[in-house]
Amino acid sequence: FWSGRPTSEDFTIADYENYVNSVHEDVMVSGVCGFDQWIDNHIAIDQHTSPTLDEVAEIFEAEGYYYHWWKIEIGEEERSSQPPGRDMYQIYAADETGWGVQLDFPFINPPADCPTYAATCQSEDGCLGQGNCK
Repeated sequence: FWSGRPTSEDFTIADYENYVNSVHEDVMVSGVCGFDQWIDNHIAIDQHTSPTLDEVAEIFEAEGYYYHWWKIEIGEEERSSQPPGRDMYQIYAADETGWGVQLDFPFINPPADCPTYAATCQSEDGCLGQGNCK
C-alpha cells in the first residue's frame, strides 16, 4: 500500500484472511446482529430473479457463512419504483476469504426484527452498525 516499503514475509494472505474472518466471528452474532467494517468493504450483486434473499440466507445459515440482513429506508422517489407496501432489503455476506458481498435480490419473508440502515449512517443503534441485538 505504500510505495518503497517492502512487505513482510511473516504476514501471509492466509494470515490476512484468518484475521478478517476472526473479526467476523467476534462481531457477526446472527443474521440481524453484528456488522463489522470489514464486511462493509464489499462488491455488490444486483438481480431481479431467483434466488431470493430468503433462499440465500437459508444456505448461509446452513453452511455457517457470516451474513447480515438490512432493511433500507427509502424516500418517496425510490418507493415509487417498488411494489406497493414493499420495503427494500439487502444481505451483506462474507465469502470464505472474509471478503464482503452486498446482495440486492428479491425477497419474500425478511426477518421481522430486521434492523434498518441508511447510507446517511442512521441505524436503529445510533449508527454503531450492529443492528438488532436485542
